[in-house]
Amino acid sequence: MTDDKIVQGKARAVTEDEAFYIQWGYETVKANIGTANEVLKLLITINVALLGGGAAFLYKSDVPEGFRIVILSAFFIGLVLAFTGVFPRKSAIDIRIPDKIKTHKNRVLDSKRRYLWAGSAFTVFGLLASALAVSGIRICF
Repeated sequence: MTDDKIVQGKARAVTEDEAFYIQWGYETVKANIGTANEVLKLLITINVALLGGGAAFLYKSDVPEGFRIVILSAFFIGLVLAFTGVFPRKSAIDIRIPDKIKTHKNRVLDSKRRYLWAGSAFTVFGLLASALAVSGIRICF
């Protein structure tokens, strides 16, 4: 016998509420990659609209050329980042090993989140630059 202390505990069946939330947690984890893809698709749509609208409305406007270039470039970079994030990539994993699947899915989700944050940052930057251009504030362009 070892020196470990014996710990006694009580066990009970999982309640219906607890089972519901446990199952919901599993579904949420599984849906995270799909949700990230959907948000990236929305970001693509937003950036296409902003890029097209910006090109149409900024053409021959009073907005300085430097602002126009920065604004349209920010929307274009946001579009490219969102498209790159949603684009499927080939990967080889052994589907018989749960730890490998978990590692792969976590890596995919982390990658999508990075593209999402970067694309969103450029989109917000473009919107802020647009607001500055429309308001007439001149920074350095």
